[in-house]
Amino acid sequence: MKKLLGSLLAVVLAAGLLAGCGNSSAETTTEAPATTTAAQTTTAAAESEEDTQAEETTEEETEPEAKTFDVDAYTFRANCGAVEGEELYSLFVYFKDALEEASNGAMTFSIYADNGYRDSVALDDILNDNVDIVYLSSSSSCTTVTDLAYMATYGAFNYVDGYDDTQSLLSFYDATADLVDSIFNDYNMHFLNFRNPGYAVIASKGVLVKTPSDLNGKLLRVAGNWPGKLCEIQGIATATVKITERATAIQRGTVDAALSGDAQCRDLMFYEVSDYITVFPEADQVGSLVINLNTYNSLSKEQQECLDYAAYQAMKTAVSDRAKVYEECRDLFESGCEVYMLTEEECEEWTSAIPALYEAIDETTTEKGKALRDAIIKWREDNDL
Repeated sequence: MKKLLGSLLAVVLAAGLLAGCGNSSAETTTEAPATTTAAQTTTAAAESEEDTQAEETTEEETEPEAKTFDVDAYTFRANCGAVEGEELYSLFVYFKDALEEASNGAMTFSIYADNGYRDSVALDDILNDNVDIVYLSSSSSCTTVTDLAYMATYGAFNYVDGYDDTQSLLSFYDATADLVDSIFNDYNMHFLNFRNPGYAVIASKGVLVKTPSDLNGKLLRVAGNWPGKLCEIQGIATATVKITERATAIQRGTVDAALSGDAQCRDLMFYEVSDYITVFPEADQVGSLVINLNTYNSLSKEQQECLDYAAYQAMKTAVSDRAKVYEECRDLFESGCEVYMLTEEECEEWTSAIPALYEAIDETTTEKGKALRDAIIKWREDNDL
């Protein structure tokens, strides 16, 4: 995706907002001298064994131990737009388990789960203090939390080393979490963690989608205004369909295709009503778990630290599931329809519209949003995406 990065950098440079450049370093290697005697060989072997043992000991010592916190009891209310067995629901369960373990059972939360619970309702609930913890997709919530728009489509986060990569999301978190939290704070929310994004996929009926032009004269279902704007730039007509009605819309021909993440495509069973699933080598939009800021601020410092720690541990656990989730998705997709994997070159035709989208988003965001944009671009540059 180097063409995408170059285009995004050009957008930022044109706005006069990007500063700094990457550093590079060369490794220096020294060839070990050949051994000349049996004694030297024996000594070297012994030293090597000691070094190996020392390295193993060091690695063991640097492995962080699970933390526990001495905190007062607290039960949060969490609403989840998924049901048991779905990937999003699992993130809530991991979070609940991590929180109970870190607090020695003192802190926990009840989970209301319904896959018809929409982001718009979740946003209203948390803004009006009706619930403590919810999941918000960037694609839907950025209508209100406008500075999140840069994370609302593919082209922001991606897996650096393929679908079994367990480190990229944690690295992306390190690069953006403080900025994302500051943005949510302006809307009375505190950022907890990122949901593990799936690969972007297009489920389609009657047409195999490889390029945007394959959707000429077709109707694509997307979630949110900015994904819709991205399609508009690409000349694709879009429609809004309720999350629980997408599969039916594809089956009946109300829409010809639907853009989503791979896990959502699996959970909503698009593969049962589609002829084709097109898988992008780019991750879908980045969504977040958040807590009402009034609730968060009412906690003691120790309770806040425990909550934040548990949220991060839950994200790490979910990341370790990524390969399994993707492989399960692929197996199900292939059982019901033809699966097509976009190449890097084919994907660039889709991501080539991202710079124009960012220019449009720039007109609606604050300096906090533009700082997030710069952090995303820098993270992609640092990871050669």
